[in-house]
Amino acid sequence: MGYIFISKNSTSIVTIGYLPRVKIDNILNEDLIKYCKNNKIAYLRVDPIDSKNKYSNFKEITNKFKHYGLNIKKSEPIQLPKTVIINLEKSENDLLKQMKHKHRYNIKLAEKKGVQVKIAESEKAFNEFLNLYQETVKRQKYTGRSSDYISKLYFLGLKNNSVKIATAYYKSKPLASWFLLLDGDYVNYLYGGSSEEHRNLMPAYKLLWECILWAKNKGFKYFDLYGLKNDEHSGFTRFKLGFVEKDNSQIIEYVDTFDIVFNRKIYTLLRIMENIRKFVLFKIK
Repeated sequence: MGYIFISKNSTSIVTIGYLPRVKIDNILNEDLIKYCKNNKIAYLRVDPIDSKNKYSNFKEITNKFKHYGLNIKKSEPIQLPKTVIINLEKSENDLLKQMKHKHRYNIKLAEKKGVQVKIAESEKAFNEFLNLYQETVKRQKYTGRSSDYISKLYFLGLKNNSVKIATAYYKSKPLASWFLLLDGDYVNYLYGGSSEEHRNLMPAYKLLWECILWAKNKGFKYFDLYGLKNDEHSGFTRFKLGFVEKDNSQIIEYVDTFDIVFNRKIYTLLRIMENIRKFVLFKIK
């Protein structure tokens, strides 16, 4: 994504920053570094948008920051390090051909059974999405975003027309819904939710296909499915990969996450605490 966003945790004594999916070259400016130092940010964690094809090794990245006298350390990713970015400049026929056969079958099945998709930015559509999202978080037992956070993000996005809600319906009942973020040439899948009802109608397949067609018709060049797990048993990862099965060039692996360290002592202490927390959570599981 083409913008820089800094998130500060100012509720604690220590302040840290985060840059999601930003180009490394965009970080190399004195204003950003001055901002971090003036706000006493201990470190800035960066999930780059640059692909690994651009940098053959991590030393190339650290050399870029030497001019500013900054200490760079490899870190743990916040965003998933791989994703599928569908090339919307392909023809509709080619987009279908690159899919797994079963995916094309499921799209046709959903169409035959009467699943319909609407892409909107209404309060009704957002509430339907939020209900399905919360239902999914509870069912799958993972830590999702709070409704307050998502609501703020959505209504902020409405101001500059950068958000859409895409929902698959069966007989007016919402079955699956996605929160889409629009950014330049990109449409980004951000959050999603689904119902346990009528799963046999394959609403998610129809939903993504209609999102692809909508984005293509609107002139967007890329559709970012925003994250692949390394777990081959992950259903959603298999779902995403199936849309580009015959063209792996659309599977992107990003450069390693890194931290720009401004306060070495505090940074060292925080990383030790972070590792202890991970160890404890792992042992509990």
